[in-house]
Amino acid sequence: MFHRPSRRTSGNHTGSRYVLESRTLTLINIERALRLRIGEFVAVMTDIQRISSPADVDAFVVYATTYPHLAVRVKELIVNLDQPFSLHAFRHCLSLTPSITDLYLHISTDVPADVLGGIDFKDLEFLKTNLPHQYLLPFLAIHVGPVELSLGPCGRAMEESCPLRLLDTRSYASIECPSECLLGVTHSSLVRLALQESHPGQSYAPPAFRSLPTPLLSLSCLTLDFLPDDYDILENVVRIAPRIQKLKLLEKPRVQRRQTQLRRVWIDGTAWARTLARLSSLEDFALKTAGPIGSSVASEKTILTSWVTSMSRTTRSANAAYQHPTLISLRVWYRCWDAHHEILTLWSRAIGTWRNIYRLVDPPTAALF
Repeated sequence: MFHRPSRRTSGNHTGSRYVLESRTLTLINIERALRLRIGEFVAVMTDIQRISSPADVDAFVVYATTYPHLAVRVKELIVNLDQPFSLHAFRHCLSLTPSITDLYLHISTDVPADVLGGIDFKDLEFLKTNLPHQYLLPFLAIHVGPVELSLGPCGRAMEESCPLRLLDTRSYASIECPSECLLGVTHSSLVRLALQESHPGQSYAPPAFRSLPTPLLSLSCLTLDFLPDDYDILENVVRIAPRIQKLKLLEKPRVQRRQTQLRRVWIDGTAWARTLARLSSLEDFALKTAGPIGSSVASEKTILTSWVTSMSRTTRSANAAYQHPTLISLRVWYRCWDAHHEILTLWSRAIGTWRNIYRLVDPPTAALF
């Protein structure tokens, strides 16, 4: 460390004195900044830690090395790194938090395939990441416990098979993945499944979902992307996942047509209700569409209750109708008839009769659904 020069230094050394002071202050500032960053980690030390920059990685390594008894308490690690970072420091950072149960890992895909090489979280329960699936094979191969997976794009060429097909995925009860990877991860014990559209206009859930050879009888939660003219979407849900309790259908646009002019399958409320009734364990149904549903709370109620009231094929008398046996919640995000506004509405039968819980006009895009 440079020492502060004496104020009595002769005049002909003034420039050198300022250079020395400048360097001294720079080193002091760097040291203070690192101490401050480490202090921030210690001050906010909880079982949840966030890392969002290469400086965070370096500071966390110093902190975790200095306070290993605190680092071992970290249960949830949220990493969001879009800048270049030291791979050695990153791996060291992960190795210093052995008790991780939940790992959120969003990093630049411009990293080596073995970015997670040698990392083993024995208590891991949840993994959400954007890493290509090929990069995950060694990591998932040693994490064979009951881990929930939320995976981003596969990263493979369209004509290739998903690398996850090489894994035994039976220990993963909950999986979120692109629809084209479905055959590589599906198994008979799957409890929760969410399929994403990863290539707009090229790949979406129903074709992959229809291709499943046998029903998923353990599946209780299902999220599917579909197109406006997928008129058999609900029939396929009944065939593949007859025992689901929570169903979410997310309509994806056909860019070549106006979405509000397409005829949706639920226009035939009676047929829609009969199909829903075949999902005899369904409790929560959510639908997002660019089509119109109702223009008011009253019209909403008329339409939505028609979905959950099945009528006899031979008579339309009140005595022949019955409520869906288990459904208690309906959430719908739809576009108004004028196409200028969107509505997010929730109806519930939790206390016996259907009533509106909330109705939001033009909800924010990030609204929970």
